[in-house]
Amino acid sequence: MPLMPALAGLPLYSYLRCMAADQSMVQVITERTQSPRLRYVMDFIFCQVLDGQYQLLRQQDTPDKFIPLIDYRSGQKRSDAIHIWDCGKLDGWIDPDAWISTQENSPSTFSSDIFAEIFFHLSRMEEYQSLPKDEYGRHRAVDSYLWHKNKLAIPVVDEKIEELRKALNKAGAELNYRRDFQFTATYDVDYPWLFLNRGWKQNMLGLAGDFLRRRWPILKDRLYVWMGRLKDPYDLWEEIISLHRSSNVPAKFFLLFTQRKGVDPRVPYHSTAYKGLVRQLKAIGEIGWHPGYHSLDKNGRWRMEMKRFTDLLGASPSFSRQHFLRLEWPKTYRKLLSAGIEADYTLGYADQPGFRAGTCHPFYWYDLENEKVTQLQLFPLAFMEVTFNRYLGLSPKESFEKMIIIEMQVRKYKGHLIGLWHNNSFYPKEGWNSEWLEVYLNFIKRFEI
Repeated sequence: MPLMPALAGLPLYSYLRCMAADQSMVQVITERTQSPRLRYVMDFIFCQVLDGQYQLLRQQDTPDKFIPLIDYRSGQKRSDAIHIWDCGKLDGWIDPDAWISTQENSPSTFSSDIFAEIFFHLSRMEEYQSLPKDEYGRHRAVDSYLWHKNKLAIPVVDEKIEELRKALNKAGAELNYRRDFQFTATYDVDYPWLFLNRGWKQNMLGLAGDFLRRRWPILKDRLYVWMGRLKDPYDLWEEIISLHRSSNVPAKFFLLFTQRKGVDPRVPYHSTAYKGLVRQLKAIGEIGWHPGYHSLDKNGRWRMEMKRFTDLLGASPSFSRQHFLRLEWPKTYRKLLSAGIEADYTLGYADQPGFRAGTCHPFYWYDLENEKVTQLQLFPLAFMEVTFNRYLGLSPKESFEKMIIIEMQVRKYKGHLIGLWHNNSFYPKEGWNSEWLEVYLNFIKRFEI
């Protein structure tokens, strides 16, 4: 029987890889051969995480006895197959824990509908509900299903895929991971400098603010920087550039092009110093767009920021991360798709590290309301330094230990570890002692190529 068109909607290069003749084949007998959600989950498992391909069979089809078989049905099971219980919810609204069965786990039987569970996490179905949000309109980790199950620190989707891989290999498949472990250091460049290259009006407003708020230590530093007696405390670019040049660790820099409003700062994108900095960053990494917090609601700001990016970089952006990790389903991703963005790096919580979608592998966004897979690839964010210091109140040493634990989880499942730093997160007079810089440098150096 020829391979069914189970890969419809999958980006072309993934489709072609999944069709490679030398990859291990798996058969799936199911009543859901026409389910776009099942095809989405199968594509993710066998064409994006694992190096395999799959074939969906109807009940009346005759499986090839030499190819491992998954029986994904709710009724009677075949004796020659790996059994995955169909909970009946995959193509509807999936309530948390709906995928759990009363049957016991065994080498050939999964005690849950892992396909429904995986879709629940990847689609972020729970975030389409009216969950509480923080003061910046963001979903909080502490309200999530995985947090309440004490599993946010575990990539539960990848855990299920590994269990399935082992069961299929025991049945005769030869499934391996498509890629090895990867690490990318990413940076949100919100404030390139604290006191320099900001224009005389901003400088005077900053000076007045320091005086009115009686921030005497910061005011003193401001004057010393202006007099050339002190380095700008946000200017760590020499250290960052030198580190990546010597280590060859992949780096991505996300640039703001905002006008001042609320948490959106005024960015000196037109200045000679900023243009020079961008040239240096391009030499050691890739440049992505950092859409402003307010651009999501204001189309004029959105278009203006994108034009500024394109004018400065000479090309429109291909990847992005939202300022303040602001993410609204499905509004944010639809705007990114309409802007030609191919990949987004926003998917992480501000208040906790971990695996928001249950995976450390990139995946394509599934438009739940339109029931289709899109061309927008999502790269899960595992942690950022602000979470450890500002939200959790951890010391640099405790934070480093947390980062290593997360790294080990990603290594275990051959995933892509993505950490987030800000160049303005190392100023002692704003709550960052000198050990934070040491932790950052030591962590990056672990991945020297």
